[in-house]
Amino acid sequence: MSERKIYCLFIKKNLFVASIALVVLILSNCSVNKSLNNKLVNEITFGSGGGFTGAVIKYQIKSSGEITKINSIDNKTILLKTINKRKFREINKKVNKLTETQLKYNQPENIYYFIEIDNGVKTIITWGENNKEAPLEIKQLYAYLSTLIKE
Repeated sequence: MSERKIYCLFIKKNLFVASIALVVLILSNCSVNKSLNNKLVNEITFGSGGGFTGAVIKYQIKSSGEITKINSIDNKTILLKTINKRKFREINKKVNKLTETQLKYNQPENIYYFIEIDNGVKTIITWGENNKEAPLEIKQLYAYLSTLIKE
């Protein structure tokens, strides 16, 4: 076999392998509505803030189940209660259903609401009190989380 034929075979083989790798790469990243890809949530923080005082009230739910309340005015943290692992898994499922577009929603107003998701990377979703366009799924998640602190 001539050197030229060996070189052509080598190029064809590498081109074929590169093509397969490119197709796999493209297919693994193609998704119309990406979510958090079922990553486990370490902590979820939600609350509201703004208005005349600019005060922020935060509620943190840790993977251990601890729910705490943090008030930005006096900076006190109060342990409200602890939820069981099953409840935290429910939260995780609801969070993982959010799409990439919903996770990037950022339209705060004078009075705003937020959900901060920590799964190794922090994602913050914000919307205003009068924002009618905020995704329904985000508002529903916020309402669900709010019920956990009141139970």
